[in-house]
Amino acid sequence: MSMRGLTTRGKLYIGFGILALLLIIYATVAYLGSDRSHQFIREMGYTNGSEAYYLRASNSMKEYLRKPSDESYEVVVKEIDKALYYAGKMRKVAVENGDEEVRADAEKLVGMCEQAKASFEHLKVDPAHADEATLDALKAATDATVAQYNDAAYGLYLRYEANNVWTNRLSIAGLLICLLICVLVAWAFTSRFSRDVESTLSVIRECAQGNFQVEIPEVQLRKTGEFGMIARALESMIHEVYSAVEGYLHGSGNVEQASEQLRRASQHLSEGSASQTQSVERVSDQMHLMASNIQLLADNALEAKALATRMEGAVVEVNELSQNSSRSVDTITEKIGIITEIANQTNILALNAAVEAARAGEYGRGFSVVAAEIRKLAERSSGAASDILSLSSQSQVDARRAAEALADVMPDVKRTVELVEEITAKSQEQRDGVEQINGAVGLISEVIRGNATASEEMGNASEGLNEQVEQLRDASRFFRI
Repeated sequence: MSMRGLTTRGKLYIGFGILALLLIIYATVAYLGSDRSHQFIREMGYTNGSEAYYLRASNSMKEYLRKPSDESYEVVVKEIDKALYYAGKMRKVAVENGDEEVRADAEKLVGMCEQAKASFEHLKVDPAHADEATLDALKAATDATVAQYNDAAYGLYLRYEANNVWTNRLSIAGLLICLLICVLVAWAFTSRFSRDVESTLSVIRECAQGNFQVEIPEVQLRKTGEFGMIARALESMIHEVYSAVEGYLHGSGNVEQASEQLRRASQHLSEGSASQTQSVERVSDQMHLMASNIQLLADNALEAKALATRMEGAVVEVNELSQNSSRSVDTITEKIGIITEIANQTNILALNAAVEAARAGEYGRGFSVVAAEIRKLAERSSGAASDILSLSSQSQVDARRAAEALADVMPDVKRTVELVEEITAKSQEQRDGVEQINGAVGLISEVIRGNATASEEMGNASEGLNEQVEQLRDASRFFRI
């Protein structure tokens, strides 16, 4: 497995493992150096111990020669044996360590100690022969042995110092090598870590500046460690944000188009509401005029009814009042002409109302029905007026023959009264219908005013929506996609 495939945790574990291994190696080298020094110290200790006992044995020999005794003899022997013991230990340690030079020195010291012991034992056999030459020889041997001890101790000291120097140099070299390896390992880890961090940060900086067209290097995406996972997650985030912003910009364009259509629709609705308001006002005025005419028609019908009633009561006096009857008939003719004119105007108004109702569409459907009924009433009123006019003309022509035709005139008079009553009733119905139409017109006016208010609010909402879209566009300019 290459270092590229390791996670940051694995790399850190490897780095710490290398450091631990270097510390173990350094500690091992230091231990070996200190162990070697300890061995030299042991050899020097055994040498010094053997020398010390040999010197004590030499002094004891001098005491024995001045004053021989068994006790002093035993002391000398024990001290020489102690010297031999430590010299033997020195030789054993040298053999264990494979130190031939120290072993050779130890062999010499053992031989000298044994020779000194043999010479001393010879003196015990014949102390009388301990002349000056023997003592000088013993002294010379002792001096030679002491010199050998000193040479061996000094040699051990020099080797101990050399070992210390070697150990120190080895420790310093090992420390420098460990530091160098640590620096190289740290540089390798930190340089790669720094490159990964810098590569990731460069992409994040571009995203922070709104550039979502940035591409992450393929080598970064192929990594299996934490930085590879971060790179892939960052790439996924960039794609998601890119898609979201792109959809958002597309949606803002659609919102702007819808807002413009909404504004146009509200404008058309406002214009249509204004036009409908004017039309409704005109219809309202016409309906008020129609109501006045219908009221006048009702009043005239009541008056005609009164005249017909009086004519019926005065028919017996028709001969005497023929002239008055003729004038009354003239008056009736004039009123019937007015009624005919009112019926014609009512018919025209009904036609206009039907036209306006057709323009109003769904809102004018009920109004159209009322207008149709008014038109029918107007036609019936016009027909009735025509009938009355014909009767009145005939009455005027036959007025002179009223007396002779009284029996024939009475049914006509009664019919006239009935027609007038019917006209009165129809006039009342027309007035009620006109009132209903006026109520419907009022409702239409309220609806139109509501439409105008709604269109105004719609226009305001459209303007607010345009402002919001513009603000969103300003905000989206930060993103570069």
